[in-house]
This record gives sequence, structure tokens and C-alpha cells, in this order.
Amino acid sequence: MDTLLEQFLTQLKSSVNEMAGLVEEAIVVATKSLAKKDESGLKRVFELENQINDFHKKIDRDCFKLLARQSPVASDLRLLIVCTKMNVDLERMGDLACSISHCIGDYLKLQPVPIGNEIPKMADLVRLMVRQGLDAFLLSDEGMAREVLRMDDSVDNYRDTLSLSIRETLKVSNMNLDAHLELFTIVRNLERIGDHATNIAEEAIFLISGEDVRHQKNEGKK
Repeated sequence: MDTLLEQFLTQLKSSVNEMAGLVEEAIVVATKSLAKKDESGLKRVFELENQINDFHKKIDRDCFKLLARQSPVASDLRLLIVCTKMNVDLERMGDLACSISHCIGDYLKLQPVPIGNEIPKMADLVRLMVRQGLDAFLLSDEGMAREVLRMDDSVDNYRDTLSLSIRETLKVSNMNLDAHLELFTIVRNLERIGDHATNIAEEAIFLISGEDVRHQKNEGKK
């Protein structure tokens, strides 16, 4: 590999990793605010989202420069394409973390309901998916990436269980309706972050082995 190209790609991977670290922090800060019933930390999530957006633009610029100046081919081009896709997924995760923070801020102004205590456990698993998906990418560890795909099933189970609990509670009484709806949105957005983490793991597998594993789970359900 050309030395200059290698430097470009190394810096690109470093930027993606830093961006992922900000996403992880946003998830942790938001869900800790929910667990502690303290909205004072939510401001930090919006600060983090600004930094995530800055990385999103920087990585896009760097990828365009790399294409224009270095004309990468073969595995280098595949790495570049994977980084651009991960960049999109990470930016969307930042947006979802902000949406979760808005919901938590609104929820904390309402009478709390017991189901909120389970959501941080789901958030911990989602955050682990984000980190493990990026580690799989950085370490070229296909087994780690495939573990993220399996973890997505557990996140889906959390979503189904929590959503069912909310629906069953509301069938009995409409008390605290707004609080339950905020929690439902939080659960849904956490599940969507898990989906983006799964995308990253799938891209890592493609980068490592050349295998396209997207949609395989859905195809198996037909």
C-alpha cells in the first residue's frame, strides 16, 4: 500500500472510532439520566450530537478527498466504502440518542412508571453492540461481528417484552398515558440504534470476508 494512502486510511479509521465513542457516551448519559431520574445530564447529549455531526461532515470530506487524490482500488476501496456507510449509521445513532433525550426530559416531568427501570438494561446491551461492532471493524474480527448480529435478537426481545408490558398496562388503565408513550418511544429508538449497530457489524463482515450478510435473517423468515 502507498505510504500516503495508508496514512489516509489509518486516520479515517481513527475518526470513525472517535465518532463511535461519542455515540456510546450519548447513549450512556441519556439512559443514566433516566435511571437516576435526573435530567441535568441531558444537555451533554446535545453537545455530543454536535460533535458527532462534525465528525459526520469531516469523514465525508476525507472520503471524497481520498477518492479524488489517491484513487484507491480493491481492498482499500472496500474499506473506504465501508467507512462511508458506517459514518451514516453513526450519525443516525446520534440523532436517535437526541430523540431519546427529549423523551426522557418529557418523561421526567411526569409521574414515573415502574417499567422505566428495565430500559437501562436494554440500553446497556445496545451500547455494547455499538462498541463491539466497531471493535470487530478495527480488529478485523469476524466472530465478534457475528456476535453483534446475535445480540440484536436480544435487543428485539427487550423491545417486544417492554412494548407488550406497556400495552397490557394501558389496557387496564389509561393513567400516566403520556409517560407510557414516552417510554414506548424510548424503547423503539433504542431498538433502532441496535439496528444501526447491526449494520456496522454487517459491514465489518463484508470488509473482512467479502460476504454480504444483509437481509439474511429476513430471508430466512419467508
